[in-house]
Amino acid sequence: MARRDIDQRIAELEEQAKALKARKAATERANDTRRTVVLGSLVLQEIDKDTEASKALRSWLAKELPEKLTRDRDREIFAELLTKISRSNDG
Repeated sequence: MARRDIDQRIAELEEQAKALKARKAATERANDTRRTVVLGSLVLQEIDKDTEASKALRSWLAKELPEKLTRDRDREIFAELLTKISRSNDG
């Protein structure tokens, strides 16, 4: 096998490795997004319940969530939820 053939094969394998790494990263991002969605769904279901754990969760969210909402868009989309949580904690 000529040196050029070997160099070409190395380049091809490096490209394959690069593509596989990109696919792995995309899969990891998708898995992370899915975990976030499922966990978020669980939290949203839980805050509507009338249990001590739900009350504690609402209280914790009312305290912690506003600090995490640094973007205007995030504050806008969570405004209704924060109002709901605050009302639940007040009443």
